[in-house]
Amino acid sequence: MQALTQIPFATYNFRGVIILTILLFKRKQWTEFLRLIDGVLLETFPVVTSKVSKTVRVWKVISFGGAVLTLFMVVTFETLNDLQYGLMTNRGLYDTGVLDPLPLYMLVWQYDTFWTVCSTLPFYLSQQMAICIYITGQILADCCKNLNHALKDETKTLVIEPRDALHDLYFSRTQKIIAEIFYPDPTERVVILKQRYLNLCHVCEYMNEHFGAILFFLYGLDLLTMCGVIASIVEGFDNGIMLVKAYYYVTTIIFLIHCTLFLWPLVRANEQSLRVNGSLHQLIEKAEVIGSLNSSQGRAFHSILQTFIQVSKDQLIMFSGAEILHFTRHFIFTTFTLLISFIVICKEVLQRDEMEAKASSVSGARAPHDQEMDAQVPHRSANAVRPRPLERHALLARNFTQAMAIDR
Repeated sequence: MQALTQIPFATYNFRGVIILTILLFKRKQWTEFLRLIDGVLLETFPVVTSKVSKTVRVWKVISFGGAVLTLFMVVTFETLNDLQYGLMTNRGLYDTGVLDPLPLYMLVWQYDTFWTVCSTLPFYLSQQMAICIYITGQILADCCKNLNHALKDETKTLVIEPRDALHDLYFSRTQKIIAEIFYPDPTERVVILKQRYLNLCHVCEYMNEHFGAILFFLYGLDLLTMCGVIASIVEGFDNGIMLVKAYYYVTTIIFLIHCTLFLWPLVRANEQSLRVNGSLHQLIEKAEVIGSLNSSQGRAFHSILQTFIQVSKDQLIMFSGAEILHFTRHFIFTTFTLLISFIVICKEVLQRDEMEAKASSVSGARAPHDQEMDAQVPHRSANAVRPRPLERHALLARNFTQAMAIDR
C-alpha cells in the first residue's frame, strides 16, 4: 500500500513528457492525419449550410471548453498541492531546505517555478493533445451520424424499376428516358455512402496505428495516478486536516474526469458506427419488399447492399490504445467498477493490518503478566498424566488439610 501512494509523483510528472515526445516523433504522421480529416469533412459536408455551421460551432465550443476546463483543473490541482505542501511542511515561499537531503540550495518559490515549467506546463500541453484526439472522435461521430441520416433518407425515398425496361424492345427511347427519371438508380448513391464509411474507418485506423500509444499512456497514467491518490486516502495520509483531505478528493475527481468524461466522444463515434449496420438492414428490407430482384437494377442494388453490410460488420470505428485498450461504453463502466473494487480491497487490507497491529500490541502488553504467572505455577511435564475428577477432589482435600495443620 505504501508503494501505491508514491505512484502519483511519477505518473503525473512523466505524463506530459511521454505524450509530447511521442508527438514530436510522429509530427509527419500528424500532418497526414489532419489531411485525412479534411478529406472526410469535404465528403460529408460538401455544401456549407446552416446545419453544418451549427455543427462546426459545436466542435469549436467543445474544443474551447475543454481547454478552459483543463486549465481550471490544473490550476486548482496545483494550488491545492502547494497549500497542502506548505501546511504539512510548515514552510513559506522564502524558506529553504525544500530539496533536503540533496545538497542543493533552492527557495520554495524557486522550486514552485521549476515545478510549473518542467511538470505543470507539459501536463497541460499533453492534455491539449488529448483534446485534439477527443475532438477527432466527435468529428467522426457526427460524420457517421450524417451517414446514418443519409441511409434513412435513402430508405424513405427508395424507388426501384419494377421490370427490366432497358431490355424491353417495345420501349422507345423517350420511354426509357422517362423510366430513368421516375426510377433513378440508387446503386451509385449507396456506393458513394459506402466509400464515405470506408474513409471514416480509414481515419480511425490511421489514428490507432500512429497515435494509439498516446491514448494508452493518457488513460494508463491517469488511472495509476487516481489509484495512488485513493491509496493515500485509504492510508489516512491527510492526518485529519481538511485542506489535505480536500486536495486528495479533488485530485481523485479530476483524474476520474480524465478517465471517463473526456473519453466519451470516442465512445460516441463507436456507437454511431454500430448503427450503420441497422440502417443498412432497414434499407435492404425495403428493397426486398418492393420486389427489387425482378430487374437488373434491383439485383445490382441488392448486391451492393450485401457488400456494404459485410463491410459494416468487419470494420468499425473503434479507437484503441496500442491495440490493448478499446474505448467503448463497456470500457468506461468497467473503469468505475475497477475503482470501486480497488477502494474496497484497500479498505479491507487496511482494516486487517490494523486488527493484526492491535492484536500484537495487546499480546505484548500481557506478556510480562503471563510470564509472572507462569513462574508461580509449578512446571508440568508434557508426559504427565492428568488426574481423574475423583482423584482431583481427593488431592484438593489433602492439600487443604495440610494447610490447616500448618496454620495451627
